[in-house]
Amino acid sequence: MKVMLCTHNSGGVGKTTLAVHLAGYLSEWGEVLLIDCDEQADSWKFFMEKEPEVPVDKGSARGIEVIANPERRSLKKLKVKPNQFDYVIIDIDTVLENTVQVILNADPNLIFVPLNRAHMYKSIDNLASVLEMLERIDGNPALPYSVVIVPLGIDKENIERELESIEYNSGKYLVADSMNDLSSKMDEAVYKDRKYIWDYVDLQDNKNYFEYLAFNASG
Repeated sequence: MKVMLCTHNSGGVGKTTLAVHLAGYLSEWGEVLLIDCDEQADSWKFFMEKEPEVPVDKGSARGIEVIANPERRSLKKLKVKPNQFDYVIIDIDTVLENTVQVILNADPNLIFVPLNRAHMYKSIDNLASVLEMLERIDGNPALPYSVVIVPLGIDKENIERELESIEYNSGKYLVADSMNDLSSKMDEAVYKDRKYIWDYVDLQDNKNYFEYLAFNASG
């Protein structure tokens, strides 16, 4: 079972967008569970098209199992058995303490930190605090994760320049290649049309980017 987290301490930077697209792509490769730990439950609503009805609500849509988990319960408490799923995607809200709690309970393999053009300056400005939080748990040998910074419509070079100004472990944090700037269309896809970006005519090739993130971006 491969566990992937999508996190940032700023809202609106692409966590949910990244989570639902990774889940959608990986559902073509195996059994996928998406856990929405945000109280707004946007990932849940993308798939289930309704509000959660109970604190821990469960459902299935588009070949993906979905759990609304605002209380941030561990996989064990959610009764997710090891290897029950091939992939577990966790959409984390913006509070850093919650992120740490879920990380320590979920034993992630990959942590994705998205940055998008629509909130470029805010997301880049707060990047240091995200990496510092991850650095504090970096010494835990039980968490052999890799951190992938995902530029959604932002030049990769801009992110690398920012990283040069803060202390970070270059062997631990990787900057993925940039995705095309589709911020407005991605927002429309996730929050209005409830579609994947590759469902639109002339945008099918964008599925390749999520293949790259899932299987190649971490090196």
